[in-house]
Amino acid sequence: MKELCVTCNDETTYDRHDHIDYRIGYIEGAGQLCLNCFDKLYIRSSNGSKSNPTGIKENKKRVTGDVKRHAQYN
Repeated sequence: MKELCVTCNDETTYDRHDHIDYRIGYIEGAGQLCLNCFDKLYIRSSNGSKSNPTGIKENKKRVTGDVKRHAQYN
């Protein structure tokens, strides 16, 4: 069963059993966001330009690297 976005209730790309360390858009204490809501809430500022107030882009790159390393060992 797929997770639902906590903002818009659309189905996300992640199963409920996918570990949160390997997800993009998971907010601890709130839940999973779809990629559209994640982009609107955390990546773009109100004037439409790219912003990075919380360092999420850097974290996304780190998680992607972790997934690649994990895949090498499994």
